Amino acid sequence: MFEYDASADLDPQYAPSEEFPGYTVRDLSYASPLGGRVPAFLVVPRGEGPFPALLYMHHGFGNRRTFRPEAEVLAGAGVVSLLLDSPFVRPEFRRSDRTGQPVEAVAAAEAALYRQLVVDCRRGVDLLASLPEVDAERIGYVGHSLGATWGGPLAGVERRLRALVLMAGYPSIADAYRSNPHPVIAALRSRLGPEDLETYLAVLAPLAGEPQVARAAPAALFFQFALRDEFITRQEAERYYAAASQPKDVAWYDTDHLFTGTAAPRLDRVTWLAARLGFAPLSQATLRQLQTLADSSG
Repeated sequence: MFEYDASADLDPQYAPSEEFPGYTVRDLSYASPLGGRVPAFLVVPRGEGPFPALLYMHHGFGNRRTFRPEAEVLAGAGVVSLLLDSPFVRPEFRRSDRTGQPVEAVAAAEAALYRQLVVDCRRGVDLLASLPEVDAERIGYVGHSLGATWGGPLAGVERRLRALVLMAGYPSIADAYRSNPHPVIAALRSRLGPEDLETYLAVLAPLAGEPQVARAAPAALFFQFALRDEFITRQEAERYYAAASQPKDVAWYDTDHLFTGTAAPRLDRVTWLAARLGFAPLSQATLRQLQTLADSSG
């Protein structure tokens, strides 16, 4: 379901780089096996590598810029970061008006974008592993909401990831559409009606992250959830964590879905990743920088 031709040319294309004290930000894109090109930022520390690396996938309201402040701080600790745009924010794949189309076609189009997201992340791991600056044995993943929901399937099929942080994700998008009380999801159920809803969910159900995240081992997993999450219920969060393979950790924060108003999730995940991927010791200056970043990256 999430397989692809790993021998296909990535065809990375680079725009002019931005140079900063201690690191470089490369604006690039690479070919997706499922169509189009994946826009990304590659943040590379200066100095002797190879370095550990992180692949970032943003939440549904974000894009490749969402985690860039965090990635730039981590460059000072000797971490390479690749930050992707999901298919949902790329012009060629943005949802269009599907009024009047059969429900099976609408569901299949959504499922195709989810599959594309996971495959594009796998190609991102291919890109990182190909770079001389990267230690291919020390690659991790950070996904928030959209990135966490599909980080579960990614964890189950991508064996090169050593550690994954999943922030506020669903264990199954189909089950969320069936029962989650958020007004947007409830409106979707109402619009479809019972019969079309079941048809829709039958297309999405095989993509669930719950069975895949159970196969993540030996990769380590760190789940981060919000006590005042507007989208993810406590039951959904606990179910996602329960399904995951060991080793795993979980933390809850008194905040909302976007983890606003607190730096604790950021500090916790960076410290957790540092222990598992062998970052350089985080200096007090680095920790202060992480503490004062804007809320947009959780």
